Amino acid sequence: MISDFRTRYRTYQLKADPLCCNKFGLAELFTDCYEGLSLPRPLDVLDVGCGAGPLGIYFAEQFQCSVVGVELNPRACACCAENLSALALEDRFRLVRGDFQQFAADSNGMMFDLIVSVPPVDTSVSPEIVQRYAGRDFRVMDPQSFSYLTNSWHREDGADLMDLIFQYGRTHLRENGRIIIVFCLIDCEASAYILQKAKQYHYICTDQIEQTITPESVGAGGKVTNGIQAFVMSFCMEKEAYYGDPSSTGI
Repeated sequence: MISDFRTRYRTYQLKADPLCCNKFGLAELFTDCYEGLSLPRPLDVLDVGCGAGPLGIYFAEQFQCSVVGVELNPRACACCAENLSALALEDRFRLVRGDFQQFAADSNGMMFDLIVSVPPVDTSVSPEIVQRYAGRDFRVMDPQSFSYLTNSWHREDGADLMDLIFQYGRTHLRENGRIIIVFCLIDCEASAYILQKAKQYHYICTDQIEQTITPESVGAGGKVTNGIQAFVMSFCMEKEAYYGDPSSTGI
């Protein structure tokens, strides 16, 4: 199927899939407010959980950034690869299919100006669910594994993707680099959860934008009737945290 991804300067028709996390409404919210954020202009961007590729495509095509997108869902990867080919962006957007933990382990020496993610943020996933999916590579997708991967993913020890992103940024963000997290309250109980995670890894919130978006824009049409509160949060490291001991924050 084809889904519209609307930005201020261009609307993209992107290949998508029912078992691919297509929260394009969150990506659109981000692009609407991006140029008003207090951010240095990035050259190198890491898109964690890039899905069908909207955010990475936005940076690669409209800002000529060099983008790396990491995605575990094989269906999302297939859609993203088709979108990059259709837009002739393969030279600026490198798609990595796999677990972000493995990417982090293999990316010594890589540095980024911006890490952006629309991550799964589930504050109530049970240890039983985590153990059920521990060690899965998700090459075979069904509605249950898709729901876990896109809404509830946690590492076996309980760390979620937020932990891994903030840890990775400690040693792979350039000075004055930023992490941007985009999420909505259909996934997360409260924005305080994200702020607490950032504080745990010595980050400061530099921007926080809150808007109401439609349920349909995040694939929740029919499940939620009212508007959904969505957030864009930008974080920078506390100055004294730069180039700290990597062993204390290792993934």
